[in-house]
Amino acid sequence: MSFSRLLRRILPGIASPPIMQERLIGLYRERFGQAPSAVLALAGDGSNRAYRRLLGSGNAPVIGVMGPDQEENRAFLSFTRAFRSIDLPVPEIIADHEEGGVYLLEDLGDTTLFDALDEARAEAGGAFPDALKSVYRDVVRWLPLF
Repeated sequence: MSFSRLLRRILPGIASPPIMQERLIGLYRERFGQAPSAVLALAGDGSNRAYRRLLGSGNAPVIGVMGPDQEENRAFLSFTRAFRSIDLPVPEIIADHEEGGVYLLEDLGDTTLFDALDEARAEAGGAFPDALKSVYRDVVRWLPLF
């Protein structure tokens, strides 16, 4: 018996990455009516979750999340729904299969706030760019609400 099969037998909530990715592709197919044309691995965030960018013809890219910890997934989905209900800027949950440990999120791109500020500062000769002051103000205003 393989290790991943043994692990699934002992801990039924845990699935091997290939099974999780199959679930993710199935969720995408269920939501968009077709399989993604490409599934690209993305860097992780320090948790046990794995991230993929799913591309499909005629659809905007989406972020697929595979998380073996059901409690963590449940908390993330719950917080995200609560934050969106009060208009905080978080990605939209496009689809989820909570029991399967996978969900799809709106793809906000690759640029972080830090990267945007760093690039704008470099273009402005090191000064804090006026064009980003309102963005930065919004972020600082939103932080305590999270």
